[in-house]
Amino acid sequence: MLNKKGIATFTIAIWLLRFLFLAIVIGVIYLTLGIYAKVDIDTFNVEPDILVYSMIYSPHGLSYYDPISNRVYPGIIDLDNMDVIDKIHYSKHSGMNIVIKDLNDQYLLEKTINPGTYRRRVENIPGPGGFDSETKELNILVRKDGRLVPAKMEVEVVVQRTI
Repeated sequence: MLNKKGIATFTIAIWLLRFLFLAIVIGVIYLTLGIYAKVDIDTFNVEPDILVYSMIYSPHGLSYYDPISNRVYPGIIDLDNMDVIDKIHYSKHSGMNIVIKDLNDQYLLEKTINPGTYRRRVENIPGPGGFDSETKELNILVRKDGRLVPAKMEVEVVVQRTI
């Protein structure tokens, strides 16, 4: 049998092992959470998509809108709606250049929305406050003189970087 000093030494050794094991478990949990926790959320890849698709899918956007059926045809661009595009563009921190060409590479339309912001893409200011651009190319049908013409639409979107 152990005397009181032997029991105390044994108990202290067991408690030290328990604390050591607890420290290892807490360290592993902390490292695991540190690996999977993401602090920075970069939304730049989403912002141009939202601007382009809201311009295309909106009833008052570029797409052909049938007022009788109250339906938007997203793949069909109505060239008569190009004067409306300045009204639906809602951000002063972004700009767009829209180029629509037919399959023979003849220009059907070229329009710059918010040209002041669009021109600032070349300034190349690093970090927050600068501008990034992304180009989207879409296959579309253009409604021209009552008939549908296959074409390509290239949209370059310039978005200001935020914090």
